[in-house]
Amino acid sequence: MDTPELQKLIKELAKKYSWSQEQLSRELYVNLHEDDDNETMKKFASALKKQLNRSTTSAETLQAYLDIMIQDPKFKTVSMIYPKPIPTTVLDDALVKGLAVISKKILKNL
Repeated sequence: MDTPELQKLIKELAKKYSWSQEQLSRELYVNLHEDDDNETMKKFASALKKQLNRSTTSAETLQAYLDIMIQDPKFKTVSMIYPKPIPTTVLDDALVKGLAVISKKILKNL
């Protein structure tokens, strides 16, 4: 998935969880870091707010955030489909890309 799609998914999932921006940043910070330093958490919250709006944010970073959110027990209670492609060497690259396009079209129509 590309950056805008991931940003949108993260925002939608946070909304379904009824998480404020502050709570989202806290949850992500706790899962990513060993310490619970309030000053560092505030910096992370500020950075996260920017990351969820900038087109230059790395898709890998956003994917890591989304993976953390999906691990939360609340994910089972929300009605949301999350496509997670599984890398394979069995299928031809053109076929994999074609299947990805079809999957995106299906998800948009849900």
